[in-house]
Amino acid sequence: MNLISLKYFIAIAEQKSFTKAAEMLYVTQPALSKSIADLEEEFGVPLFVRSKKGIFLTEAGEQCFAEAKSIVHQCDKLVESMRLCQHNQAGSLSIGYLGSIEYNLLSNPLKYLSDAQNGGNVSLVRANLAELNQSLLTGKFDLIYTVAVGLDKISGIRYKKIARNPLKLIVSTNNELAKRDSVQVSDLEGLPFVLFERSYSPLTVDYTINMCLQHGFSPTVVHYASDPQTLLLSVSSGKGVAFLSERATYLYSAASAAYQSFAGLKILDIDDCDLDFDVVIVYKKDNKNPFLSVFLEICDRFSEL
Repeated sequence: MNLISLKYFIAIAEQKSFTKAAEMLYVTQPALSKSIADLEEEFGVPLFVRSKKGIFLTEAGEQCFAEAKSIVHQCDKLVESMRLCQHNQAGSLSIGYLGSIEYNLLSNPLKYLSDAQNGGNVSLVRANLAELNQSLLTGKFDLIYTVAVGLDKISGIRYKKIARNPLKLIVSTNNELAKRDSVQVSDLEGLPFVLFERSYSPLTVDYTINMCLQHGFSPTVVHYASDPQTLLLSVSSGKGVAFLSERATYLYSAASAAYQSFAGLKILDIDDCDLDFDVVIVYKKDNKNPFLSVFLEICDRFSEL
């Protein structure tokens, strides 16, 4: 038995689904099933009843669920205590953030926190969507700056929207669509697409593909990009069209040292897009860190909404 196995077990019990838990944790379903099978073998009792109606905790599973949550909570508290001892501070805060989050959305509340609390230990780690969600759930981060897409599938969290960030279509100025200011999703059928590699942003890939499927077509992917700058360069060179959130578009084009490389781009609205990529700050409901509550109040001062 290890802590990761217990966290996997808790996620499945809370989601009442191996599939949803696997999506939330960004692990494969077979790996999740193997972890639970190992736990059941070690404990000598089944933890779940599997039926056509879904999965349910056994009596032993109910007891394990309560005690596993207590164990994980105590481990998280131990990690926090050691952080405080290491830095000899009255409080600390660990923040993860997407690379596409604009500088001022982070810097303004951090500076205010530093002034108001006379310092304190604040650590910052840049990561991708999958890493941020996983690290928040495992207690590595107290709070993350990310986008709202997919958060409705994760239990045990709260989030605040702090800035609008609609999904846009990026095309080359040589593309026929560049004559327009907006498109419908159905207008994109048959066009070559540049998508992110799944390792960079699995949620963006999955949700945008599903959006196309819901409008009756599967996108024709001709190129994969490892980061936003590569994606924009690929589009400007005529490889295809691409989806990118508005703030990431501006951050990696107008703010880039290689701005001239992106001069051949046109940014279009998507009239019927229902995906929510607004910028949010996310934290776990049961996080008792007093620095977190202070920081959340400060973030309200600098919200753009």
